[in-house]
Amino acid sequence: MNIEHTRKIYIIDNKYYLIDIDNHCLYDVKFIEEECYGLRRFISCINGQNMYGCINNNFEEVIKCQFTYMSTYSDKAYSVSLRNPLKAYNDDRKYFNFLINHSGVPINIINTKENGLNKQTIIEFEEYIAITHFKNNLAIGLSKNGKLGVVSSNGNTFLEAVYDDIRLNLNESHIYTQIENESIIILYLPKKKLWLRLTKEYKFEEYNIYEKVFILKYKGKYTAIDFNGINIIPPIYQKLEFKGDFIIAKNESNKVGVVLRNNYLNTIIPFEYTNIIQLNKEYFYIIKDEHVGLYHMSEKIILIPTILPIKIQLFPQYIGDGLIGYKLNSEKGFINFNGEKQFTFNGNFQTCFKNGFAYIIQNNKYIKVDKLGNKLEEIEIIIDKSEDEEDDIYWTEEDSWDAMTDGMHGKYPGGDIDYEKFGL
Repeated sequence: MNIEHTRKIYIIDNKYYLIDIDNHCLYDVKFIEEECYGLRRFISCINGQNMYGCINNNFEEVIKCQFTYMSTYSDKAYSVSLRNPLKAYNDDRKYFNFLINHSGVPINIINTKENGLNKQTIIEFEEYIAITHFKNNLAIGLSKNGKLGVVSSNGNTFLEAVYDDIRLNLNESHIYTQIENESIIILYLPKKKLWLRLTKEYKFEEYNIYEKVFILKYKGKYTAIDFNGINIIPPIYQKLEFKGDFIIAKNESNKVGVVLRNNYLNTIIPFEYTNIIQLNKEYFYIIKDEHVGLYHMSEKIILIPTILPIKIQLFPQYIGDGLIGYKLNSEKGFINFNGEKQFTFNGNFQTCFKNGFAYIIQNNKYIKVDKLGNKLEEIEIIIDKSEDEEDDIYWTEEDSWDAMTDGMHGKYPGGDIDYEKFGL
């Protein structure tokens, strides 16, 4: 029996009571059900709360009355819920929800097929009072010594039950553990298919599956470990943001620059900016205080110095012939790389400048303009009304990019980001 003391239900003055002789306690019994698979569930008021347990036909407690919920799962198991006794959690760790056998031992049921026949294997966890649901074949177990450990679905011990707190963050490939006031992170390295235990100085910050890195803090400084377990960036920065072959980093002086991912000593954009945001593989938005500019990565040059107002929206897909499309409040137009306005217009962008002219859209017409905004040609836009599809020739609003909001979420118009992959 998986109980600390032998307890039994007695009838006193025509009422049922659960009596714990060893602890000199008597508990009111609210309900006893009919026998089912050899046992009888009952409900007793323990410390002011109704709890479930099981007795045999001799009214002896077989499964300790400690569960806030209990239902028959099969002829060999019950589904139960146990309040976490360690801490008053308000999240999904507030209760353990798991299966037990008819002795009250936590179990895992594995259903397989063998020679075309269904086969059921029951794994018992004798050393534990409760376990969580299994995630990726791992579960947290509450041991009889009041400590937490991690068990695998086949019954093996993954982490010994010595911890005060454990969080299985398997969607982010790491396990958080804590003993007293010291926390330890254990990373799963997908490429090597093994676990890496870090020292207590490491704190978990971010799991980036797209860039295939773990971003951590080591003694207050940011560092990064890739999925092979290689420490690709030492703990020297105040901030790290991976962008393909590049890393946007902030140094101890709170200045932002860009370094190469495979060689952090190779600085691409110097550390002299307030912020830097990647537009696409070609262009980085550079911000210095209340002004912005544009950096051309392939050419490794500052295309536009940090002289533009912070509220401006740039359209890198409309770069050509030394001009770029912009929007500032309700004003649209083109500026040169010195930040000087070439012209403004009403309507929408259609193309960048090439060979001295570009097309814009006004009043359902393509307007060919020169670099001063002079109209060179008008072409009527013909919409085929026979098609049951929405017109995709022009837009009521451009795919804009805002330096203060959109860029930080990767929403670069015309870029090569797969938005569906990000759930956007």
